[in-house]
Amino acid sequence: MTAGGSSAVDALSAAGSGNHTYASQRPMAYQVNLPATLRCGSLFALLLALILQALIPRSAGALVNADTLNADVAGNPLAFTSNTPPEPSQPPRTCNSIEVRTRKDFELLKNCTRVHGHVWLALLQLSPNDVGALKYLTEVEEITDYLLVHRVHGLPSLHHIFPHLRIIRGRRLLFDEFALVIYENRDLRYLGLGSLLRIQAGNIRIETNPSLCYVDTVNWVQLLGNSSQQHFWHKNNKLFNHCTQCERTNNQILVEEDLPNRLRKHCWGYDIAQERPATNNVVNCRTECGLRGCDDNGNCCDPNCLSDCDGKRCSLCANLKLERQCVDKCPQNYYQHQDRDCISASKCRQLGSIPFARICMEKCPRNYLTTVDADGNKMCKLQCIGTYTIHTTADAESLQGCSKINGSLIIELTDIKTKITDLDNAFANITEITGYLKVVNSPQLLTLHFLRNLVTIRGDELVNDLYALVAVDNYHLSEIWTPNQNVAILKGSIYFHLNPRLCLSKIRELQKSLKSAAPITTVNASPHSNGERVICNNPITNFTVTLEDYNSTAARLKIDIFTLNNIQIILGYVYYYKETPVQNVTLYDGRHGCGHDNWHMKVNPTKNIRYIITNLKPYTQYAYFVKTLTMTDYHIRMDAYSKIQYFRTLPSKPGPVKRIYYTAIAMDKIVLHWWPPRKPNGIIEKYIINLTNYEKSKIAKDNVTLG
Repeated sequence: MTAGGSSAVDALSAAGSGNHTYASQRPMAYQVNLPATLRCGSLFALLLALILQALIPRSAGALVNADTLNADVAGNPLAFTSNTPPEPSQPPRTCNSIEVRTRKDFELLKNCTRVHGHVWLALLQLSPNDVGALKYLTEVEEITDYLLVHRVHGLPSLHHIFPHLRIIRGRRLLFDEFALVIYENRDLRYLGLGSLLRIQAGNIRIETNPSLCYVDTVNWVQLLGNSSQQHFWHKNNKLFNHCTQCERTNNQILVEEDLPNRLRKHCWGYDIAQERPATNNVVNCRTECGLRGCDDNGNCCDPNCLSDCDGKRCSLCANLKLERQCVDKCPQNYYQHQDRDCISASKCRQLGSIPFARICMEKCPRNYLTTVDADGNKMCKLQCIGTYTIHTTADAESLQGCSKINGSLIIELTDIKTKITDLDNAFANITEITGYLKVVNSPQLLTLHFLRNLVTIRGDELVNDLYALVAVDNYHLSEIWTPNQNVAILKGSIYFHLNPRLCLSKIRELQKSLKSAAPITTVNASPHSNGERVICNNPITNFTVTLEDYNSTAARLKIDIFTLNNIQIILGYVYYYKETPVQNVTLYDGRHGCGHDNWHMKVNPTKNIRYIITNLKPYTQYAYFVKTLTMTDYHIRMDAYSKIQYFRTLPSKPGPVKRIYYTAIAMDKIVLHWWPPRKPNGIIEKYIINLTNYEKSKIAKDNVTLG
C-alpha cells in the first residue's frame, strides 16, 4: 500500500466507533404457551421484557457454577445460507495472502478457492467495463485471516468479486482486531456477500461508505457465531430509511428481532437474501435444537455446522471437519490439514506432506530436519543448532519446541513492544544450553523467569573464553531465576554489570551454580554497577497491606509499617492490581520494564496509609500488591514491595440482555431466544419473563419498544 493509503487505513484504528452491538456467550431459549386471547387471528402485538434477577450468594469467594446458567440451546443465531452462483469448476487451490492494488492484480484471485492469509482490495479506480469483467472471476470460498476493502471506487458491490465466499476465519486480524473492514468506498451500494455464513473470529467495521445500503438488514449476530466476543460497527453509511427494502423472500425465514422493525427482512442487497435451506428451517425443529436448525428427520444440526445438515453430517464446519462431521479438534491418529480437515497419516503422505505434531504439513518447521525412515516415509527430527540471537518476538518463536540448544543464546530485545508472555511461550521447553547465555541491553526484562525450565548451561562455548552467563545493561532486571530453580553452570564463570535494580546478593547466589569457576569477585559483579537503584538491605520491615473494606466496584487498602529505619525516605506508594481467575500470580507475571504492563497502577504521592481503588468490575477476583516510593540522600529512587494478596468484589445488578428473538411454532406457542448479558456481574440463577398484551393502536400511539 502506498504511503497515502497506509495513513488512511491506519485511521481505522484511531477513528471513533459508531453504532456497535455485542455478540457474546450462548443464546438462551424458552417456550411460551400463549393464552387463547393471544392466538392466531387476533390483532395484537407482544411486548417482551426480560427482567433479570441475579440471586447471588453474598460470599466473595463463591465460585461460578455453570449448571446454574440456562444454556439448553447451543445453536447458531439464525444462520442462513444463500442461493449462490454455480459451484467452482476448477479443482480446489490454496493461495497465500493477496493484495489487489491494480486492476491486473485481480488475476491473482482467479481459480483460487482458499486464501491462506488475508485479502486486500485497496486504492483502486474501476470503470464500468472493469466491473463487468470481474463478474464471477473469482471462486474464493474461504479466507483464513481477514478481508479489507478500502477506497475501491467504481465498485457497486462485492457480489461480483466474492460470489462464493462462505467463511472468514480471522486467524490473524487487521490491527489485531478486525476480520472484515469496508472503509471509505464512495460507490459501494450494497455488500452482496450472499454466500457468507460465518466470520469465526475478529470484529467487523463498515464505515464511511456514503452510498452503501443494506448494512442494517444483515443479521450480524448470526454471522459472528454463537460463543464469540466479537463486535460489529457501522457508521457514516447511507441512512437506512433512504434505502429500498429487501425484495427477495423465497425460502426466507423472517426473524422478528424487535417490535418496531418486525417486518424487516435479512438481506445483503435488494435481491440477495440472507437465508438458509428449508432442511434447516428452525420453525419445524424441536425446541432443544434452538437456532441451530435440524434436518428432515428432526435431528438437530451440530452447532458448528454452517450449512445444511444431515444428522451429524455437514458440508461446511466452523472449525474442523472429519469425514463430513464437525469436530473441535482432530482425534488421535488424525492430522489437521489446511486448518479445516482431519485426515489420516496415510492420506497426508499421499498428498506429499508430512504428518507431524498432529498437523499435516508441507515441510518440517524451523529447527526440524527432514529425514526418511526405513519405509521411505518423511519424518521431522528436532535439532536446534547454532547461536540464536533474539531481538524480537518473531526471533523468539524460532525456538518454540526446542528443549536443547546445541549452541548459545543471546537475548538483546531491540523491540520494546516485545511481550514477556511471548518469551514465556517460546522458551517454555528449553532445559539445556550447550554454549553460553548472554542477556544484554534489554530494558523490558524484569526477570529471566521465561527460562523457568532451564537446568544446565554447559559452557562448551564461552564469551571471551571466560563467561557462560552474561547480563549487562538491563535497566529493570530485578530477579534471575524462579524460586527454587537451580541452574548448573558446568564451565566458565558469570559477568553481571550495569543492572541497577538487581541486588548483588542475588548475583552472589549464583556461586553455588558454578561447578568449575573461582569465587565471584568484583570483576564478575561489582556492587557499584548492580542494585544501586533499589533497597537491597531491607530497611523497611513488616511491610504489609490489608483490605479494610470493599464493594462491587471499589476496595480500600491500608498500609501497616511497624518498623522503619528512616521515615524521611518515604515519598509515597504505588498500588498494583489486576484481574486474575486463579491465586498463583507472581510479582513479575507478564510485567514489562518499558510500560507494556498487564498490571493496573495507581500512584499515591503522599504518606497517607489508606487508599481507595475504584472502577473495579463486579464479582471479579483481583490480585494486588504495593511498593514504596523512596529516596536516599543522593535522590536516587528505591523500592520495597508487599506480598501479593487477593480479593473478590461483590456482585451487582446484571447488565441488560443483548438480543431477543422469537419464533412461532404453533397457534398458541412461541419459542423465545436471547443472549445472556455481556456483563452478568455475578451468577445469574434465573430469568423472569413478563408477557403483556398490547393493542396495535396503542403501540402506534405510545411507540412501544422492547425492553
